[in-house]
Amino acid sequence: MLMIACAAVNLLPADSEWTGTEILAAIPYIVTIIIVTLGLFFNMSRLAAISLLMSSAYAYIFCVGFDSALHNKAITASFYTSLYLPVAVAVLHRMDEAGILNLRGTMKIAIVMIAVLGIILFSSLPASVRWIASSSSLWVSPPFNWMPFPGLALAFLVCAAPFILTRKSMESPLMGIITAEAMVVFLIGANSSHLAWNGHNKGAFILLAGTGMLCLLIGCLENLWRHANIDELTELPGRRSLKQQLARLSLEYSIAIIDIDHFKKVNDTYGHKCGDDALRFIAAILRNSGIGRAYRYGGEEFLVVMENTGLKEAYETVERLREAICHKPFQVRPAQRPILGRRKRSEVRSSGATTITMSVSIGIAKNRSPTDAPNDVIAAADKALYRSKQEGRNRTSMASWHNDYGA
Repeated sequence: MLMIACAAVNLLPADSEWTGTEILAAIPYIVTIIIVTLGLFFNMSRLAAISLLMSSAYAYIFCVGFDSALHNKAITASFYTSLYLPVAVAVLHRMDEAGILNLRGTMKIAIVMIAVLGIILFSSLPASVRWIASSSSLWVSPPFNWMPFPGLALAFLVCAAPFILTRKSMESPLMGIITAEAMVVFLIGANSSHLAWNGHNKGAFILLAGTGMLCLLIGCLENLWRHANIDELTELPGRRSLKQQLARLSLEYSIAIIDIDHFKKVNDTYGHKCGDDALRFIAAILRNSGIGRAYRYGGEEFLVVMENTGLKEAYETVERLREAICHKPFQVRPAQRPILGRRKRSEVRSSGATTITMSVSIGIAKNRSPTDAPNDVIAAADKALYRSKQEGRNRTSMASWHNDYGA
C-alpha cells in the first residue's frame, strides 16, 4: 500500500492551484465512519479508536495547513502527531478487545482524547512552534526526499514496532502488520505539511493519510472475514469455509473425518483448558501435515479434504498422520502456573509436568463419481469413523463401497 500511495503521489499535478483536494479530502472521514460503525457492531474497538485518532490528527493538520500564516503550526502539529501516534497505537493495540460501550472502550477513547489534546496543545504554544520551525536538525530525509520525517519519531516507531507487530493470542497474524502499515503511511502523509502547502502537497497529504485509513479498513474487513471463516480456538477454517470448498470439488477427492479418542476423559481429568490445548495440539499437527485442507468440523472432530486423491492413497496418508499423533507426547500444563522467570518455568516443566499421549480415530471415504454429492461422501466417512470407534479406537477405517454410501 505504501509503494502504491507513493507512486500515486508522483502522478499528482504539479500545479499549485490544483483543486482536486476538495473531493478527496472527505475520504478519511468517510472511512473513519465506516470503521467506527463496524467497530460498534462487530467488537473492533481498537481499530475504531486508532481510526478516530488518525482522523482527528488529519482534521487538525488539514485545517491549520490551509492558512499560510499557520504553516509553522501545521509543521508542529505533524511533528507531535509523529511522536504521539506510535505510542498511542502501541498502547491501543496491546489492549484487550472488549467492545466500545464499556469501561475498556472508555479507556480507549480517553487515550485518543489525551493524544489529540496533546497534539493541539503543544502545536499551539508559540515557543514550541518557533523551536520546531527553526530546528532543521529535527528532520531527516528518507529515500523519498520530498517528504522529511522527524528523526525522534523514527526512534518512537522503532520502539513501538514490537508492541504492534507481536501477535496476540487468537488474533489474525496480519493485524499487527496492517496496523503498522496504516500508521507509517499516515505519518508520511502528515509530514508533507513540512513542505510548501500548495495543491500538490495538499493532495499528497490527503492521498497518503487516506491510504493509511484505508489500510485500517482492510484490517477491519480481514478481521470480519476471519471471524466468519476461521475457528478461533484451533485457527483452522470452520464449517463456512468447508461449505465453500465442497461446492468447488470435482473429479476425484477423498474426505477424512478425524475424532479425538477419549476427549471427554481428558476434559474431566485435566480440565477444559487442557481440552482446548488438546484441540490446538491436534490442529497444529493437521495444519503442518500437508495431507490436504483441514477444517474444524465440530466438537473434537476435524475434517480433511484431499483433492485428486484415491481411497488407497488417502488411507496410507491418514494412517501416517494417525501414527504421528499417537507417538507425539502431549504436555498437560498445570491449571495454575506461578509467575516465574524463564529458567524457573523450564525447571517446573521438566520436573512436574504431566505428559500424556493422544490418539485419534479416522474414517475416510472417496467420491464414486464426479456427480456424487460431497455430503454423501462425508456421511460415508462418518460411518467409517463409527466403525473405527466400535473396533477399539486409534485406527483408520475406509468406507464400504456398498454399505456406507447412500442409494
